[in-house]
Order: sequence, then structure tokens, then C-alpha cells
Amino acid sequence: MKLFSKKKFPNGRQHVYFCGIKIASYKIKNTIIGENNKISIPDGSKIRLSIYGDNNTVIVGNHKYYDNLYIRIGVPDCYCNDCTVIIGDDFSCNGATMLLLEDNTSVNIGNDCMFSDQIMMWFSDTHTVTDLNGKIINIGKSVKIGNHVWIGFGATILKNTIISDNCVIGAGSLVSGKFEKPNCAIAGNPAKIVKENINWDRRRPKQYL
Repeated sequence: MKLFSKKKFPNGRQHVYFCGIKIASYKIKNTIIGENNKISIPDGSKIRLSIYGDNNTVIVGNHKYYDNLYIRIGVPDCYCNDCTVIIGDDFSCNGATMLLLEDNTSVNIGNDCMFSDQIMMWFSDTHTVTDLNGKIINIGKSVKIGNHVWIGFGATILKNTIISDNCVIGAGSLVSGKFEKPNCAIAGNPAKIVKENINWDRRRPKQYL
């Protein structure tokens, strides 16, 4: 075991451990490097931003729930420009990370969505895949998540994915592709529709009854 170690969390907080015992905790500040980046986030939000690039937009609606989310647009060795991330009202998140590495990528998340913990959202790939003629075949351009979507613990959402209204994403699922039918349970690796004509409620079953 290392004498000292650090662990970063999606909300931007970092813990320092000595022999496995937490001895310090501090908040990592937002990083915004570039020009004409437009940010609109509710006061008191825990959303953390890391932006490297120009003309990017992040708009988050009003919240009444927790929002432990880390949005990354570009990285120091790969600036990203003209991207848009829009998140609707009444969003909640226990711990998720979004990564955008392609110019002109758009992300639209509807109202009343509920994200669990340890969710990874790769809206761009980090390396290039080509066909045998050298043409890139893995460009990420857009992701759309509808209204009232619940994403379960440990799920991964990949580039160019569409999830329709009132859907539930199962824990640990790997979601890629277009799920345009509403009111579905989507689960698995790779994810597929496992149940139709469902809906969900934020209350626990005991409370709902």
C-alpha cells in the first residue's frame, strides 16, 4: 500500500489518503480555457467544468435535486470548439462524467432526468478508427436523451446515441445506437430493449405504494 494516495470524484472534489485513511479533502476548481465560451448553470450547482476550446456552450436548467456531474469539453492536447451541452430542468445526478473531443458535437438531455453514480458518457472516442482507405469511421456528432430518463448505476453511454422519453437504462449497461421508442427498459452489453410499455417514478416502491 502506498503511504499517500489521491482519488478524484466527478463533483471535482479530491481526497488525500495516508495509509488508506482519508486525511484531506478539497474542491478542484473549474478550468475554462478559450474564447467565447458561454456557461449558464444554476447558482449553487455542483457541476464541474473542464473546457479547452472556443465557442462552446453549456446550459443547465433549474434544479431541485443534486447534480454531481463533470463535463469535459476538449483536453489540453486536443482543444474542442463549437460544442453545445444542454440539460433540462429538474436534472439529478449522483456521479457522472461527460467527455466531448470532437468539434461541433451537440448533447441534449431533457427535463426530469435521473442519473445514478459511476456513469461514463463518451460522446467522442479518444482515438481514431478508419476503414482500409484511411477514412475516419468513428466521429461523434450528437447525443440526445429524452425527458424523464433514468440511467442506472455504472452505465456507459457512447457517441451518437439516442434514448427516447420515459426510458430506464439498466445498471452496468453499454448503450450505443438509436432507441427511439419511448417507455422502454434498455439493458445489457450491448444494450437492447428488454421490456416495453414501462414508466418510472423517483419515489421508492414503498413510498409509491
